[in-house]
Amino acid sequence: MKQRLLVLFVLIILLLFTSCGRYQGVEDTPDTSPEPIETVNTEPPVETQDPDTVEKSPFEDTTIISEDGKTITVHNAQELIYYLESDKHFLLMPGDYDLYNTHYMGGFEPVLKDLKNVTLEGVGDEQVKFITSDIYKDVLEIENCKGITLINLYLGHVPRADELCSGSVLYLNKCQGITIKNCTLFGCGMYGIIGFDDANLIIKDSTFLDCSEDLIDIAMSRRILLDNCKFYNRDDEGLRFNDCQEVDIKNCEFIGELCPYPSVYVDYENILQYPSNGKTYTINEREYDWGTLTNSSVTGYTAQEEINDRLNSLKEGVSIQLSSEIEFYGDENKYVYCSLMYKKPLLETEYLKTINEVTSVLQDFFDSEIVITVDWPGGDSPEFTKASDGTIWIHCPYSSLEIILQDGRKYLTVQEAEGKFLEWILSENNDIDLIKSLNEEDIETYLYSTKIDGSKVYYLFEAYFKDSFITDVYVNAIDGSISESSDFIY
Repeated sequence: MKQRLLVLFVLIILLLFTSCGRYQGVEDTPDTSPEPIETVNTEPPVETQDPDTVEKSPFEDTTIISEDGKTITVHNAQELIYYLESDKHFLLMPGDYDLYNTHYMGGFEPVLKDLKNVTLEGVGDEQVKFITSDIYKDVLEIENCKGITLINLYLGHVPRADELCSGSVLYLNKCQGITIKNCTLFGCGMYGIIGFDDANLIIKDSTFLDCSEDLIDIAMSRRILLDNCKFYNRDDEGLRFNDCQEVDIKNCEFIGELCPYPSVYVDYENILQYPSNGKTYTINEREYDWGTLTNSSVTGYTAQEEINDRLNSLKEGVSIQLSSEIEFYGDENKYVYCSLMYKKPLLETEYLKTINEVTSVLQDFFDSEIVITVDWPGGDSPEFTKASDGTIWIHCPYSSLEIILQDGRKYLTVQEAEGKFLEWILSENNDIDLIKSLNEEDIETYLYSTKIDGSKVYYLFEAYFKDSFITDVYVNAIDGSISESSDFIY
């Protein structure tokens, strides 16, 4: 019994000591648990992310964005496409805006698609160039968009090959509320604007020119306004509206400088029926089932009429015929051809004077390369020609180069130069593939033309053996030296 009481007493003592030790340990141990407000986020902030993981523009970005983010100033096509989205006003500084020369574009995908309330505005006194060198694509395609505005832009193609454009300048499809203001739309694009199923199209204070097919071709559209625009015809381009409603044309000019004025076709019917005779005809007000035509004018052959008057004031008795052509030999080259027909032959002293005066008049009207031909009744046709490079070719008979050039130099006569040519033919005949050696009586020589190239003057002779062409060469009209011909003769 005593032993049991002793064991119980020992257990009680042990329990008391254990309780005291546990309490003392909690009181002495410092609280190392963190306060909630001092908790550190284990994820790094955006500013400290690895630069390789942050999305960057893939080009040198010089874009300027307004505080509200709605106005964006760009300097090239890369920046424009990168930031392109709805509800933005883009200010385009002068730069390269060939949209197809960016890595964003591919195939024939529209550039502006499913957007609304977007303005592209060129900055500066001059229209900002919005040009592509890809002649197979449209300069700017807009599809299924609302509220798109183009301001102060110069839109077109610059060919890089000797081929004609197959793309248009603007392509509009299923759009509403498109505004084009103070823009120029030029070829070689097939069409200035081609559109389908559009509504509320406004074109103001703009110019259309040099398109290869038509200036405007719009179908199945409604509420179209053309206000204070100029349409220039190059050949037989025009404006076409098929299955369209509420088309209003006002304060517009339809101009043909070297050709008739542009036609306006509505449902395949030409609504402009005036002569193209250099005179201006004004349409005050007309109403049609499809719309209206008010306060607009048509003028065909405007340049030809003015040029004819100026040339006749210099020398009476001349009529002119003008034409234009665009050729592609690596680059686009525009040519204006002017054919002059005088009632009487010109004096030899008037040849160069006439060429210079006509060239000066034409340069007041055209920036193109100029080719001039001069003719009069009888004789050769043409009598003489000025090529686009300034070279003058004289085909008609004349008495002497001294009279024509009047530069104080002494020139060989035609007979003297022909003798030099004949001597050369006889001395070189062993190099010519003939059955027998040539004698002087076997050869017939002709003066084909006289070439005046700046200060250099040549006679161009041809030689024949029994009606077979042998060769043609230049004889220098000063020293009689011989050089072979490789020119195209006008």
